[in-house]
Amino acid sequence: MDTTIIAMNNIFINETSATPEINFDFQKNIFEIKGESYPEDVQEFYGQPLTCLESHLKEQKNTKIVFNFRWVYFNSSTIRILYNLFDLLILISDTNKIEINWYYHTDDEMMEEVGGNFSKKIKSENNICFSIQPFNE
Repeated sequence: MDTTIIAMNNIFINETSATPEINFDFQKNIFEIKGESYPEDVQEFYGQPLTCLESHLKEQKNTKIVFNFRWVYFNSSTIRILYNLFDLLILISDTNKIEINWYYHTDDEMMEEVGGNFSKKIKSENNICFSIQPFNE
């Protein structure tokens, strides 16, 4: 059952077999995505949450913003979504401090490598801290 809860400016979407859990806490500026991501229509799945996120982030000034990614798997369409998200974070990093935590399963070298590639993309930005950390569940 796909449950989307949008209340008091927060967004929570339950994880399914093909979609990740999304937990966006706009009051705390903590945004989490975890699980697997290969929805049939990536734009439809991520569209509303990312539109709300973009509107919120563009209004933030002198704020700490935290993103936690805990991926098991994602497809190439999701990678495009992530590139767009990281471009947005680069854009707002001039006026905000961004912390990105990329978690990968200890046995998943590919996901570690993907995190490293994203880290290289934004490493030169002054106000972005990109951390890559293993987890074991």
